[in-house]
Amino acid sequence: MVLESLQPDHYLSNIMFGKNEAHQLCIDLIRKYFDTCQSILEVGSGNGELLRKLSAIYHAFSCGIDPKLGESDEGLIHFRPLSAEELDKLSGKLCGEINLSFDLIYSVHSLHHFGNPKAFFRGVKHRLKKNGKLILVDWRKGAITGIPEEYYGLDEVAEWVERSRLHVIEKGIKERHFYLIATSGRE
Repeated sequence: MVLESLQPDHYLSNIMFGKNEAHQLCIDLIRKYFDTCQSILEVGSGNGELLRKLSAIYHAFSCGIDPKLGESDEGLIHFRPLSAEELDKLSGKLCGEINLSFDLIYSVHSLHHFGNPKAFFRGVKHRLKKNGKLILVDWRKGAITGIPEEYYGLDEVAEWVERSRLHVIEKGIKERHFYLIATSGRE
């Protein structure tokens, strides 16, 4: 299929289908690895839809960062206008007086937008609690999404994660997405 031949309506339905598919994959992976979860960080929050769902499921302190967000607080959920590479700028002052390390850090459909993914992974290493999990879901390299963007390959991302001294515990391809789960310590 040639991208130029796609109609605008097809762009939207393709993106929305991919979003729902990716969100469900992320939820399934989180449920696989977490019975309980006290703290969640979403990187690339967009409108915060998935973070709100997860915060409600786990009754967890939750923080979402995205450079296009405005700053807001909604009970246990806090949104901050930060890029993925600015994890070091999250502080107790920004998100309440708590220890800002997280049981779960996740990102869906955002990695390919990060200016410096390697810096992001180094930041994740310092923000995950001991045996905390990083869950990534993104378009796989070569995916046809209707948007002319380049996506990373799973092996390339896994290498970046390992070089950041995180440990990949599961990875795979599901339809048009790749997923990767890493931990801050050996299990």
